[in-house]
Amino acid sequence: MKREVVETLLHLARSAHPREMIALLRGHGHGGGEIVVEEVLLAPLAMAGEDFSEFPLDALPMDPSIIGTAHSHPVMDLEQSDGDLAESFGKISVVVAYPYRGLMDVAAYSPTGTRLHIMVL
Repeated sequence: MKREVVETLLHLARSAHPREMIALLRGHGHGGGEIVVEEVLLAPLAMAGEDFSEFPLDALPMDPSIIGTAHSHPVMDLEQSDGDLAESFGKISVVVAYPYRGLMDVAAYSPTGTRLHIMVL
């Protein structure tokens, strides 16, 4: 993940608190199964509350560089819920948890819910 992506996600989560936020992630697959997240986009027609965030999938731009989503948890919980896993989209799902201090409050998951290692570029 590019450093700017991490900083943007933390900023969006802080700004939305105590509500959740949801965003789209733009990037590409890289050799060896690696994924590079290069940019954060605001999710179209997003709605959020204290325990949910969503956007209509039919509003998703036709952009193959969108590789996943990120959303925040306004509580100290980096784990994906069953709902998070069921609604994940793309190759990667990122969770940003309160108190949104830095990389220690960010987790990435595969579509099957396996936690991924994050390297900041």
